[in-house]
Amino acid sequence: MNIRLVKFFLLLTAFPLFSKEHACPNIPLWEMEYSSTPSISANITEVENNNTFKLEGNVSILSASNTIQANQANITRNGNEYSGFVKAGSLNSELFRLTFESLNIQNSGEELSAINGTLQRNQSPLELTFGTLNREANLFKMETVVMSSCSNNPGGWKINGGDVIVNDNGRGSISDMELEVFGRSVLWLPWVPFPATTDRLSGFLEPKIQFGSEGLDVSLPYFLILSPASDITFAPRNLADRGKGFESNFRYKSSILDIEIDGLFLDKDKKLKGLDALDNNRWAGATRAHGGIAGFSYNINWAKASDFLVLQNIPTFVSNIDMNRSPYLLQNASLEYRNNNLDLTIRSEDAQLLDPVASKSVAKKPEIEINYADTWNNVGFSLQAIRSKFHLPQQFIQTSGFQANSSSLTRDYLKTEFNIMHYFKEWSVQAAYTHTSREYDAQDTLSPKNTNIGSAYLRASTFLKDQNSNSALKPFLLIKYTPYEDYGNILLLDDQVKNTFAYDMLSNPVFSGKDITLDERSLTAGFEFLFNKASTQFQGMLGIKKNYEDSKVLNKFFTNFQLPAEQLMLDATLMHNNTFIQLVLDYDFNQSEVLHGQIAFQQSIGRSTFKIAQHKQNVGRGLFLEEVDFREFSIISDLGNNYQAFIYNSEDTVTNKNMDSYIGIGYENCCVAWRVLARDKRLIDLNLMHADAQLIAQESWKEMISYENKSRITFEIELKGLMSPSKRIQRLLQNLQE
Repeated sequence: MNIRLVKFFLLLTAFPLFSKEHACPNIPLWEMEYSSTPSISANITEVENNNTFKLEGNVSILSASNTIQANQANITRNGNEYSGFVKAGSLNSELFRLTFESLNIQNSGEELSAINGTLQRNQSPLELTFGTLNREANLFKMETVVMSSCSNNPGGWKINGGDVIVNDNGRGSISDMELEVFGRSVLWLPWVPFPATTDRLSGFLEPKIQFGSEGLDVSLPYFLILSPASDITFAPRNLADRGKGFESNFRYKSSILDIEIDGLFLDKDKKLKGLDALDNNRWAGATRAHGGIAGFSYNINWAKASDFLVLQNIPTFVSNIDMNRSPYLLQNASLEYRNNNLDLTIRSEDAQLLDPVASKSVAKKPEIEINYADTWNNVGFSLQAIRSKFHLPQQFIQTSGFQANSSSLTRDYLKTEFNIMHYFKEWSVQAAYTHTSREYDAQDTLSPKNTNIGSAYLRASTFLKDQNSNSALKPFLLIKYTPYEDYGNILLLDDQVKNTFAYDMLSNPVFSGKDITLDERSLTAGFEFLFNKASTQFQGMLGIKKNYEDSKVLNKFFTNFQLPAEQLMLDATLMHNNTFIQLVLDYDFNQSEVLHGQIAFQQSIGRSTFKIAQHKQNVGRGLFLEEVDFREFSIISDLGNNYQAFIYNSEDTVTNKNMDSYIGIGYENCCVAWRVLARDKRLIDLNLMHADAQLIAQESWKEMISYENKSRITFEIELKGLMSPSKRIQRLLQNLQE
């Protein structure tokens, strides 16, 4: 409770009184620090010696910040001090509501006591019922306390306590605490600290508890405020089957700097004892920072781990280190300057690979990039210049098949483009010419050949719209020409195999990066479409592409891959009432094969939502690390009476092995939520670039899989208004519904 507001209420009695029965104009005004003028009324008002006021019946004291209502009130002034008695009333402020059977006030609120009342903060369901309340010096002390956000709901929770003490800085504690859920006692503790304010306070947070096939996992976070702009959370942790450790999270935020630093540490993982590669202290750390001033901006995204499995072994509670299925941890930093048409960036890029064979990727330290673009009438010009210094790990050099005298390599990349836009009746025609040059250092045999490549494209399109609806059609025709260039002993320094989505037709159809430009002679015809009427929306793009010759670049480096002579590209979405369908397709007519595809169907029937999806990626399989082809299925069902059930399964379609599956049930009302989840998550086989590397990793990887293929049971509970857990299960459900 805010003490200043209580003092404010007491000081209000010094102002003139107004009554329904008679006025008292001779009461002197008291100059106060508060500018508002309250009004006081009652059915009966009696004044004794201008110092004592007796009010009865519908007593009301109104001010800008407080409203006091009671059956009776006796207020006495003694100099600058006030005391009094208020019976059967309530006090409403901007922050809280206090009800009481009786309230005694001494020394203008420095001391007060209340009997049989309730205290509730506004905009919060949490309500506190007390037998007695006393303010002594800088402390509030309450006895015979019941705390709950479900006082009118039997299907909820409540805390019974002996003594509750709250000091002026918002710290509180409760003794002899008993927790009841659904009318049953589930927990007793002799003493528990808690924050009694919405302001940031240092102190212990609610414990984090998880139980599964690996045993009990308990963490007790402590939150410490370092300054108004910074704080740190430190959480000692005990994992029954693995050992002891901790987590930490540091935050600082200002107008030019927003930074967050996370840490995870485990002392000697007992479960992996005997595995030389992992029989050490295990840890992970991450830093994220961004900000800017006066046209400059910077960004840091850096993470590192002791081994490639630690983030899968040890799920985090208070930190935000990458826990996804990403095969790497980024170690990037950049500084950017923007001014009108000019963009200058200096960056450093690296990554830690999360696999048992390769731990380092090809790094760029530094990379300097300049971008410039401008338009004159219908003529556009753009320039991109990049100098990159690559640092090559020994494993990359060995598996490349080259002999190198140096572990570094510099590449200068320059790309210029001229484009002209012309409008002919209802058609727009765009022609563009692009010149790309690459120059490498020549220190050793590892250096690729310098190249200069010119390419051109012509695009014509029009726009057709139904004036009576929101439907539209945009036909287009695209012609591309890129000649063949001999790359010599090319290295894929930053190129990666990418998905061939239909909407990505103007870019490199196979690679993302700056090392290779594929030779191409192609014609693409298609249209973009939109149909929007009532409860139905259908939109997307359809195109047919003709490649007039195969790519010599691809034939040179990848004998098992060819560009399709003819291919169909489709990206479409249909939404109708409670039905959602998405189809992405890149289809090779000649080979009768799907190069890339995705089909997803989602349907809501009654209280249940069903989702089925199939994902297909056939570009470069067996050559590079990539996303897995998989199918997934999920159901989220409202069972009624506040219960919800859910099920999910994903399966690798190449190996027909389970990737991730879980089933659970949950309950939620206005004051309590709980969820139980049973989960089985499996690692998949490695899919590396080189067969030799696969042989090296085969036995090691199989051993890791035997340790990591596991099942977990997770239980989480939320007492609304009192605690907010990490809600891992809730986040899983949100991902299913997106």
